Amino acid sequence: EERAVAELQPATAGGPSSGYLDARGGVVIPPLYDQAWGFRDGIAVVERAGKCGVIDRDGRIVLAVRYDHCNHLAEGRVAAAVEAPFDRERWPGR
Repeated sequence: EERAVAELQPATAGGPSSGYLDARGGVVIPPLYDQAWGFRDGIAVVERAGKCGVIDRDGRIVLAVRYDHCNHLAEGRVAAAVEAPFDRERWPGR
């Protein structure tokens, strides 16, 4: 979709390194993510600090980067989930 995931030199050591380039190799979305996947149906799944979300082709957040699991489905849909916190009172000793 005229946007390719690229590992780019982060601004700070250990900072995010995944961004997007256009067909000519110009940066269209700077390295804001730890990991990023290709665009499909105009959206892409991205990850930062172990959480995932979704951006559009212009880099705008479509689904906040705060989910534990994101799966790109067909027709521009994404399944996202947050893991439930462990219930220590219900399961003692764990």
